[in-house]
Amino acid sequence: MTALISAEGNPDRLFDGTTRRAVALVLAIGLASIFVPIFSIDHAVMGRADWSALDILASVAARHIAPDAALFNATMMCLWLSYLSLLLGMIALWLPHYEKPLALAGFIGLYASDRVIVHGHYDFRLLLSAKSLGGPEELIVSYQPTVYGLPILFVLLLLLVQSKFRRS
Repeated sequence: MTALISAEGNPDRLFDGTTRRAVALVLAIGLASIFVPIFSIDHAVMGRADWSALDILASVAARHIAPDAALFNATMMCLWLSYLSLLLGMIALWLPHYEKPLALAGFIGLYASDRVIVHGHYDFRLLLSAKSLGGPEELIVSYQPTVYGLPILFVLLLLLVQSKFRRS
């Protein structure tokens, strides 16, 4: 791995190490966003009004939210696909030729995170307004900046990969 990042005798290798570090930083920021609230609701459900992706997973693990409701609706699948593509992008950095797998992860993540923004209000409201959860019939869902940050991170990731392709 160090041979891929070192600058010994080849100036392109230095750029490769810089690109890998920049991409790793973007991916790490994206993966860390799993802890940050992605949406808020106007009434607290299960003791919380701000929900992160990790909070949703913890509620599914504790059987407060039905697994099929949290894992198999379109918005939630796209949310998990966004985080999965970030994780796979981080793993792709270990490959000698990481550009194409990283570009694929970037495109998939950009599409999935866009779907979360488009359909999230409706699906997040349905997820938490079920009578079995003790939530009200109608919830008002408002996005936190994290939801808008995920597509921006994927665009930044694609720009970094594209700049690497241009230099190759």
